[in-house]
Amino acid sequence: MKYFKREWKDTRGDAYDSWGICTYYFETDNSGQPARHIEVYANGNVLKYSKDNLEDEFGTLANNKLYLKQFEPFKIEQNDFMEVWFESDKDLIGVDFEEE
Repeated sequence: MKYFKREWKDTRGDAYDSWGICTYYFETDNSGQPARHIEVYANGNVLKYSKDNLEDEFGTLANNKLYLKQFEPFKIEQNDFMEVWFESDKDLIGVDFEEE
């Protein structure tokens, strides 16, 4: 497995645009296919996707392979990904996902 963290400077462009910019965390197989990903928004909202939660009303698990050469500068350690994955369980409790 490979792990990446990449900031996205654009907002969502949808009803949840007010959430702000997002930092993405990806866990991929060795070909770059995402197995899990996390979206951490500027306003504190956190979304998590995996085979156990492929989609919800806010989004879906990334279904396109990442270009691994392009993502190489954004590589992180497994522990970094797992820390955010498990920490976000706490953050999801009581989060108000209403449009702000």
